[in-house]
Amino acid sequence: MTALAYPSNGLFSPVASLNWSTDRKTLEKESSSYRPRFAKPKVGLGTCYKIKSATRFTPAGGGAPVYTDITEETWDGTADPGDSTKGIGALRTLAVPAAEGETVVGWYTDPSDHSTFVRDLYGVVCYGCA
Repeated sequence: MTALAYPSNGLFSPVASLNWSTDRKTLEKESSSYRPRFAKPKVGLGTCYKIKSATRFTPAGGGAPVYTDITEETWDGTADPGDSTKGIGALRTLAVPAAEGETVVGWYTDPSDHSTFVRDLYGVVCYGCA
């Protein structure tokens, strides 16, 4: 498994949040839509890829973060019609959290240890498909 960073070419890092103002009169909500992107040579020469990611929800005002693994996505390696240099997985939506706080997308540098979560990473496995 290769852990790759989201590119820093002006694309945003996926984030969703729900926050009340200090006076509790204003509620701010944010959601995101995003696609994992990577240059095909970085992950190998196969024709199919598995993309893995996770979310980390951090409650407002402190508390332990909550990690949720996102179901693995298989991508056939075909490029987005508007971008011949990057591989693109399916469009994903990061919904506004149900509780006050912030959710970000990332992956683990050690998938067996959630404390190694790094924002803006995702895991990619290259393999041959029939």
